[in-house]
Amino acid sequence: SVVTFDNDATITGLTIRNGAAAYGGGISVSSNGDSPNLYLTNLKIESNYAVNDGGGFFISSGATTVIEKCVIYNNSASRGGGIYFQSAGTSTINNSLIHYNESTSDRGGGVYDSSSETYIYNTTIISNSGNGITKYGEGNYYVTNSIIVFNTPYQIDFADYGPTGGGITVNYSDISGGENGIDTHFLGTINWGTGNIDSDPLFADTANGYYSLSDYSPCIGAGTATGAPSTDINGNNRIQGGSNPDMGA
Repeated sequence: SVVTFDNDATITGLTIRNGAAAYGGGISVSSNGDSPNLYLTNLKIESNYAVNDGGGFFISSGATTVIEKCVIYNNSASRGGGIYFQSAGTSTINNSLIHYNESTSDRGGGVYDSSSETYIYNTTIISNSGNGITKYGEGNYYVTNSIIVFNTPYQIDFADYGPTGGGITVNYSDISGGENGIDTHFLGTINWGTGNIDSDPLFADTANGYYSLSDYSPCIGAGTATGAPSTDINGNNRIQGGSNPDMGA
């Protein structure tokens, strides 16, 4: 699917699978207008393939891009197996599950991102091949209340051919290997903030694709209410009775 838009656009409630293209195997989105905003919500993007960039999503937008309550699974590309962001603006990923995607060049199995600013809240990025996230360029990354685990070879990687500059700030998140799960290649900085852990999240049933937290998960109540979406990926209230929200989608 190819979408070109001139004004703010919303794409919601679709399942896209088994697509193939040079760019954007599932969906390719670009803007022609004066920096419109793009909202992608409640999408299932599964088993798509791109020869070049963006197995699931190829997104080229000059302003704000929001991905919310999306499941991005088993997509493949050279760069950005799940998502390829090519944006001069701000990208946000909320309440989403990005798992078992592949970058054949080790450049963003889950996400490849060249946005100027990227915010990730309450998102689970797990078991992607070719890094969970590859960050390119001088933009800054902010990860909060998220679970980024079991990705190979790194959870978060700064593209080793990128310019120097930019950094990543991580708070209240579960990252495999802790700070050592992030490789900057001396191109940027890590601000390892408050409340981070390096633990098995103890999901309910990963073998059958259930990524709810089991009763014994260390991620339960381990997040922060600051910036957290009010509901989770299933629409359930995230903050109840004054307790801290869980990590992950």
